[in-house]
Amino acid sequence: MKNKKLIGLILNIINIILEIIGLVEAVILIGGAEMLIYYTQQSNILLLISSILYVIGYFTKKNENLFNVLKYCSVAVTTQTFLVSLFLLTPNLAGTMGLWEAFKMMFLSKCVLYHHFLCPVIGIISLLFFEEGNKLSLKNTFHAMIYTITYAVVYIILNILKVIEGPYFFLMVYAQPVYMSIIWCIVVPGIAYGICVLLRLLFNKTHNY
Repeated sequence: MKNKKLIGLILNIINIILEIIGLVEAVILIGGAEMLIYYTQQSNILLLISSILYVIGYFTKKNENLFNVLKYCSVAVTTQTFLVSLFLLTPNLAGTMGLWEAFKMMFLSKCVLYHHFLCPVIGIISLLFFEEGNKLSLKNTFHAMIYTITYAVVYIILNILKVIEGPYFFLMVYAQPVYMSIIWCIVVPGIAYGICVLLRLLFNKTHNY
């Protein structure tokens, strides 16, 4: 058990380092304020914060279960980043540049290497196999959904008001028929909820709850 916790600690420290590298890359590539409109960067900042809190909890032995729930929530949103990038954004780009080039652009270049790929995957592995915590409940699943729903509502309103466009194609209400916007409002939160439920079930199973 001690060895598992130690591996979890190491993975969280690695993720902290990679998150910081990715954020620096994002600032250089996108710009400080502009990068913050993206769900990708916002969700990875949450993962960075929760990883830092996990490390603090490891050494202080305080609020460990709370920090574990926060880690579950942050891993849920970065997993959404990973899967949406893989199954929605990459195919959307593939029509103009080919599937392999789209995949490289979404997963292997600059900041997205860290924020779409490495950090989410390490977060999943660490949470499910090396981090301790009490049994996750359905209530925790809804906690994990709060950020995604809030982001969606805010950015749909901003798109409707023409304050911004996007930043993702399924949020562009004026670039698609109304029925498609309605479909995306069902599909994307549905995917998010499914991910939150699956992570909760896997966590409880791997921890024998």
